Amino acid sequence: MTVKEFLNKVRRQNSVLLTYERELSELRLRMVNISSPGFGDKVQTNHISSLDEIIEKMESQADKVNRKWDACKEMKEQAEVLIDKESDEYRRCVLYRYYILCQSWEQIAVDMHFSLRWTMKLHGWALKDLEKEFTKIHVNS
Repeated sequence: MTVKEFLNKVRRQNSVLLTYERELSELRLRMVNISSPGFGDKVQTNHISSLDEIIEKMESQADKVNRKWDACKEMKEQAEVLIDKESDEYRRCVLYRYYILCQSWEQIAVDMHFSLRWTMKLHGWALKDLEKEFTKIHVNS
C-alpha cells in the first residue's frame, strides 16, 4: 500500500461515516415528525413507520455509526501522525485539509489563496516526501 492509497482510505472512511451520521439524523427527524392520529381519524398502516420501528432503526444506525467512528478515529490518528511528518507547512496543510477535513481541491485552493494547479503540485510533492516515512512505518510494523 502506498501513502496515497492509505490516505485515500482514510478519506473514504470519513465519507462513509458522514453518510451514516446523515442517515441517523434523518431517522431522528422522522421520529420527531411522527404524529398520532386524532380521535375519529382513520388509521392507515401502509408506508407509515411506527415509532417502535423508527427507534429500532435508529438504535441500529447509532451502533453502526459508533463502530465506524471507532475505526475511522484510529485511522485518522495514524494519518495525522503521518501528515505531521511533512516538514513544509503548506504541503502539510493541503494534505490535512484534503484527507482529514475532506475538503475539495477547489475549496483548499480558495482558502489557501493558491491556484488549483499549485495546490495539486504541493499535494504531489508532499506525497513523495511522505512515501519514505510511510514505507519505514509499514515495513517495521
